[in-house]
Amino acid sequence: MTALPHRIVGLRLGGRRLPVTFPQLNVRTYVRRGNETGVFFLGCETGNRLGAVVARRGFGVPFHRAEMRFTESGGRFTVRSRRSLTGGDVRFDVRYRPTGEATPADPGSLAAFLVERTRWYVPGSGSSLRVGEIDREPWRLAPVEASLRADTLDAAFDLPLDGEPTLHYSPGYAMNVTPPRRVEP
Repeated sequence: MTALPHRIVGLRLGGRRLPVTFPQLNVRTYVRRGNETGVFFLGCETGNRLGAVVARRGFGVPFHRAEMRFTESGGRFTVRSRRSLTGGDVRFDVRYRPTGEATPADPGSLAAFLVERTRWYVPGSGSSLRVGEIDREPWRLAPVEASLRADTLDAAFDLPLDGEPTLHYSPGYAMNVTPPRRVEP
């Protein structure tokens, strides 16, 4: 399971640019369908109600409205997310700063495995899946110094985690995302 906190800066819908900026936290896992690899979205937290509605309705991504803050000060980033559930809050709170220059991930490395996926999957109706494509340049990653202060995502998605987290920083990228199409699992 991967938690990917980031900021959306500008959207283009139907050829129209929307000047919006909002935080988002993707929770995903890695899948293979035949010879195709991709990420399967378990859930996405966002601090933007409109963004959650558009992504849920238009793309089928399991978005949830959360209280989120994504701040930067002096090269240090803080991401906080909290969503209330009946059994307790889903929380994610991390502070980090890049400690080196961002470069493309080495082919075959764990970093490349984690980020270089161009397909994304979400549940479809019944037993079907929906798959979309991502068009973007390769990610540039930098090592980070981080303090993970709260993380209950694994319990919220019933995915127990072992070991230490693997952390990276990316200065960002532009991407195009295709709407998903229905496929059989």
